[in-house]
Amino acid sequence: MMIDVDHFKAVNDVHGHAAGDAVLKQCAAVLQRQLRESDTLVRWGGEEFLVLAHQTSAADIHLLAERLRAGIASHEFLLDDGQVLRKTCSIGYACHPLGRGAAGEPPMDWNDSVALADQCLYVAKASGRDHWVGVSAWDLALVRSHPEIRELRTGVQAGLWTLHCREGRALTWPDA
Repeated sequence: MMIDVDHFKAVNDVHGHAAGDAVLKQCAAVLQRQLRESDTLVRWGGEEFLVLAHQTSAADIHLLAERLRAGIASHEFLLDDGQVLRKTCSIGYACHPLGRGAAGEPPMDWNDSVALADQCLYVAKASGRDHWVGVSAWDLALVRSHPEIRELRTGVQAGLWTLHCREGRALTWPDA
């Protein structure tokens, strides 16, 4: 999962970098509380976090995405000067391994999973933020024979993948 704090730049611009650091630390704590011991939380850069949910099934990953989203949305971020901020986050996820090939064929590269999670994150942000979007599995042999469908939008339009998203939310593609 790729998690991005929505409108984070405004925190630094309006309240300063110390406030931004406080928000990031509190985000990490909120996210960590929602994860299991077997999961890994990493600051991926800027205001992004990467979650490796090792023992979460493809059928249940959306439940974790919603718990993480709701945890951030409900948290009151306390700044050093006593101000309280409310923040939201956007989440993109892709399960790994992404698909199953023929017997003995290795799964797709982990970097492909991260790239698809990042593409899902951009769809979540373009769809209004405070949202999650994910893709869980597809036919690996088909993906390998058509590398162009590693791009999320192309694969969805071709009917090869199904996007999962927060209930009641419409999707908007970033370039739409």
